Amino acid sequence: MRALALLFPVALALAACGGDEPCYVHEGSVYVRSEAEWNALVGKGCPVLRGDLVFVDDQAKLAEAPALAEVTGDLVVMSRSLEALRLPALERVGGGFQLRVNPALAEVHAPHLASVGGLWVRAQGGPLRLALPALSQVGEGVLVDDNPGLLEVSLPALASTDAYVAFYFNAGLTRIHLPALVRTGDDLTVFDAPRLVELDLAATAAVGGDLRIGYCDVLQTLSLPALRQVSWNLRLDYNAALAGISLPALERAWSLDVVDNHALPECQVLALRDRLVAAGAIRYASIYGNDAAAVCGP
Repeated sequence: MRALALLFPVALALAACGGDEPCYVHEGSVYVRSEAEWNALVGKGCPVLRGDLVFVDDQAKLAEAPALAEVTGDLVVMSRSLEALRLPALERVGGGFQLRVNPALAEVHAPHLASVGGLWVRAQGGPLRLALPALSQVGEGVLVDDNPGLLEVSLPALASTDAYVAFYFNAGLTRIHLPALVRTGDDLTVFDAPRLVELDLAATAAVGGDLRIGYCDVLQTLSLPALRQVSWNLRLDYNAALAGISLPALERAWSLDVVDNHALPECQVLALRDRLVAAGAIRYASIYGNDAAAVCGP
């Protein structure tokens, strides 16, 4: 009982956030509409914000938040003018980490962010290279869509998610770096990335839904050396420059669709199909519109 009694003053102190006492937990959501509002929050030095943190309206320059380590709700950035978001101590976002409609955003600095409820990046207009080097846990999936100014996405520590990983309609995206991603619980999609030249999925072994790579106009090679199984459809379509695929470990997919990749030797795809059919590993295959004139070696 004495030990419990000693804990109660500590708990009260950890919740303190007023007067001259140190702030450990900021209670309630914060909507940042001005630089002054942000500075007021940063000035408290709270490592935990219990609620949502939402950046709205116009603020081009904001100070970094050296103490903020956790946001228990959503962290949402939607600002017409914000150029840089610097959260050097941030480690966890309980809800979604959302970058939504930020035409000027060119820097996101969160080197210690390890866990988020979901990662959603949409309508980024600035020349943004998004790198989250410590991110290893994503609860509700990764969605990156409709970003004309997004150039790169690098998540080198992300090993698995029970949900999806999806990239749609990213006109400027040149590089996707997910070298540690072993498993997805749902679909893995890269669709309509006309400038994509590098897709790093070196560790991906299992996809819990469909795997689709489509309309990546300048992607020349696709190597998935660890891929063993795709729970549903494996589809490669309309990748105009794709000239080589490597899936040496693939053991199972519900179906295989390789369609209208005009530079891809069809004999290469047929060899993959024949190997999977012989092993009883696929139920259906659709292969056409590739380079039927190409000759494959023995």
